[in-house]
Amino acid sequence: MIDDDVPLPADLYIPHEQLRANPNIKAVHFPITATTPDGKPGMLVKMQDVEYKMAAVHKLFQAKMARSLSCHGAVSLWDREALDEVLYEHDTVFNGEDMYMGLTLLRKRDESTIISCAQTIVPTYAPDTWPVLFRQRVKSWDLTSHKKTFTYLWEVINPRSFCHGASLVLKPYFLQELLCILLDWLRAFLLCGLLFRDWLGLILMTLVFTALLYVQVLIFEVFVLRDRHDLRSGVIDFILFPWYRLQSLLFRICALCQNLLVYSHQRKNVKIGVRERKIHDIPPTPPHPDVDWFSVWENDEQDSRTQRWRKNEVVIDGHWLT
Repeated sequence: MIDDDVPLPADLYIPHEQLRANPNIKAVHFPITATTPDGKPGMLVKMQDVEYKMAAVHKLFQAKMARSLSCHGAVSLWDREALDEVLYEHDTVFNGEDMYMGLTLLRKRDESTIISCAQTIVPTYAPDTWPVLFRQRVKSWDLTSHKKTFTYLWEVINPRSFCHGASLVLKPYFLQELLCILLDWLRAFLLCGLLFRDWLGLILMTLVFTALLYVQVLIFEVFVLRDRHDLRSGVIDFILFPWYRLQSLLFRICALCQNLLVYSHQRKNVKIGVRERKIHDIPPTPPHPDVDWFSVWENDEQDSRTQRWRKNEVVIDGHWLT
């Protein structure tokens, strides 16, 4: 599965041997890097590039411990049978569809796994202006966290998850999401309170968190990427990234308002499986992949003409008249 803004690299690595050796692998996660169509990313795109790479490290760590929670929505490789099962239980909501696919696979509570293939970094076109980035985060990415709050909560307390190894390993990540959501609710009140009552404390708190972000980026650049010098960022990127992350906290607050005032009032989509079993609004699947589209509906058209003809018939003295 791939988005239309993702150019596949010529050296895309597919772990064929690993896939053949382990039938429990149902999907492959690929790390992504931010770029632009002209290949000249600005500072905003470079900030997102660091963000994408750090997120890929989390996915790789999950895969090493048990399994990756989900693939990236930009590009992924899925086993066809597993993809059919996942889509059958999917609600077709665009926001967070990649996370929901991985969560659906996790809810099977079996040996199905998602691996991370770090041999290839796949480029994707990232927003290069602040308005586009604001729309992406507030109306899609960060909005998903607040929309799926109870989904995360149920995954933490679900009794079945305590009997599944991968679910236990991934529980800290669900708890982290819940903690971030709680902080989003408190952040607006805390910032306003500190701004009007203790602005010096607000400045001190901002400096402390900025220092922690510098430590995080330093560990990532020096230790995590010690063997991948080609993926390291420049000095200016290193200096500006913590301030970019602090600014992105405003996106979280705006996404909270968007979910509270607009998105949460929208009706939840029906799962594909429910639509097929109960609503019956999904077209039938062709009987085999080599379909003759000129004759596939021929029998249905003949039956339809027969039914219309019988509706126009009238019985008089035991004889059929049309």
